[in-house]
Amino acid sequence: MMRGMRHVFRRFAGVLAALCLLAALIPAAGAAEADDSRIIRVGLYYGSGVLPTANLDNVDGYGTGHRFGYFQEDGSFVQLGYTAEEQISMLKSTNIYLTSSGTYATEPSSGDAGVVGCYHLQLPGSCADFDTARAAADALSQGFVAWINGTYYVRWGSFTTSEEAQSAMAELQAELSALGQSGDGLSVCWTSRYGVTVTHTRTTQILFQFDGETEDLALGVMPDLTGAANVQTWFKNFKYHGGFRYQRIGGGDLTVVNMVPLETYVKGVIPYEMSGSWPLEALKAQAVAARTYVINGLNGHSSYNFDICNTAHCQVYYGEGNNTSRAPSATSDQAVDETQGVLLWYDGKLASTNFSSSNGGGSESAVNVWGRDYPYLMGKLDPYETSIADIIPSYEWTVTFTADELTQILRDKGYGNSQIVDLEITARTETGNVLEIRFTDAAGRTYTFSRDKTRTLLGLRSMRYDIVSGGSASVQYHINGETTVDSLSGLYAISGNGAVSAVSADQVYAISGGGDTSRLPAAGGTGAGEFVLSGTGYGHHVGMSQWGAYAMAKQGLTYEDILLFYYTGTYLAPME
Repeated sequence: MMRGMRHVFRRFAGVLAALCLLAALIPAAGAAEADDSRIIRVGLYYGSGVLPTANLDNVDGYGTGHRFGYFQEDGSFVQLGYTAEEQISMLKSTNIYLTSSGTYATEPSSGDAGVVGCYHLQLPGSCADFDTARAAADALSQGFVAWINGTYYVRWGSFTTSEEAQSAMAELQAELSALGQSGDGLSVCWTSRYGVTVTHTRTTQILFQFDGETEDLALGVMPDLTGAANVQTWFKNFKYHGGFRYQRIGGGDLTVVNMVPLETYVKGVIPYEMSGSWPLEALKAQAVAARTYVINGLNGHSSYNFDICNTAHCQVYYGEGNNTSRAPSATSDQAVDETQGVLLWYDGKLASTNFSSSNGGGSESAVNVWGRDYPYLMGKLDPYETSIADIIPSYEWTVTFTADELTQILRDKGYGNSQIVDLEITARTETGNVLEIRFTDAAGRTYTFSRDKTRTLLGLRSMRYDIVSGGSASVQYHINGETTVDSLSGLYAISGNGAVSAVSADQVYAISGGGDTSRLPAAGGTGAGEFVLSGTGYGHHVGMSQWGAYAMAKQGLTYEDILLFYYTGTYLAPME
């Protein structure tokens, strides 16, 4: 069993004699780094996406080494230790296996190259500071520094069981004896369920171990030993500024959070929400909207202890990007710099700056989408966006559902419906978006959905659409050649014995001129129960249309013009 990647054995005469203080000394916290910018906590991996291990890489000239510590409530960093290694990995402190390909896994497999075990041997006493502990650890073949709830210790080796660690004690005692030190007082140790172990990536070499012994005190890592301001670090194929926090919520896997200054964060949003090649004024409007959005939602993910996520659920953020996809441009950075600190306000309070790709020709009042009224999120027709409809990707869209598919959609949502035979739009908003839809099943029962459900229930691109074929848009029933109706809802049939029952689609038959009788298709229109929906736009329709902003900027309007058009009655002002 490999017990970890062995360091080069170094002899430091007299180092171990002064290695540890027998009395436990809690070191004074390192000086918090001064930073006038507000730190934004961006969730990168969390919830069901937590990671057992996470790598950082600041090679390619983006920085030198890493610093270990923790972040205070204001986002400032307290340094506890450091390493010159440029590629490091954070592992939850359980048994983690190094595969033959150099990746880490939580389960062993044939051909593993080693293991980072969760049991260690600990030297007696504690150390006054990181440098003292590190000097002592470096004198040993498998030594490393551990910071455990305010105290530095020197630990040695890694083992998958306590018994393995106990049996290796003689090897460590021999090393200590060779250094002229006593091997007495060694003990088997491990971390709490909140511990995190830092290794040199693709090895089992432990560089540092952190355990605050509580969920709230989590490992923080700041790239670069020099404290340079423009350091970029690779994480999961993207480059990020700022630091990283690794929290084991509930003792589970690592919740990874990027700790980044506000303006730097906004620069990492703009090119992923808009193209960095778009007109400057459109990018400036997006910068103000993005900045206001995050400040207005601080601590929005309190259950995971961060402010905002990095997906479209919040707003998309990938830092400096990578070499194959979008990345900040000189123009997008300029847009952030020229609007630095500017926010959007309404009546003395920050506005909710919702935005979406395109509104299809008409934005929508928030009350008609989410049920909550905002006086500045009012629907309006959008001539700017429609003026460039021909260049907006997938601006016009069409989707077809079968009656069976609609039936299953409702059943999956918990409705005990029979076969759906009809779908109709029963209400629209003042700007022409769909406000309400109604399904009818074969038993004549109806199911009504309103507001954003008119889009999300069917997975549509927007709520600006028509039913162009199928359902009540195209089906008409002629009764006795005299009366025409668009729906079977509310119709009843009288049988030969006088029984009255609601009419359903499977009861409707046509009689030809020759007297032949045949049952009609369930929904008419395109055949066996098909419904064709056609619409424009993409998104929830509330607030700014990004393509509309593009069009306005192209027409020479300013970012203030753009924002005040889409957010009625608002004004721009710096952060208070």
